Amino acid sequence: MKRRVQKVERPASLIKQYKIFVFDMDGVFWRGEHNLLPSVDYLNALQKAQKIVYFLTNNSTQTRSHYVAKLSALGYSTTEEHVHTSASLVAAELQRRRV
Repeated sequence: MKRRVQKVERPASLIKQYKIFVFDMDGVFWRGEHNLLPSVDYLNALQKAQKIVYFLTNNSTQTRSHYVAKLSALGYSTTEEHVHTSASLVAAELQRRRV
């Protein structure tokens, strides 16, 4: 059953309820060059609870390693396996189809 969360009033209950979390990066963790730092506290709570976290962006102007470094600079450690851009997802799909 698909559920869409409209408003997060109790983040702790969401952490218990789900094992995988997917976030858009632009406008969630930063807006342009302005960091939205309270978001990192939630990420670290997810990591502490051993949840799987993925990051997505439709901005294909930077590499996945760039976004890993940007998240690290905000105080959250992740890997390229958990960061996907529109370009990286298209490349993965083309490779999967052997195109």
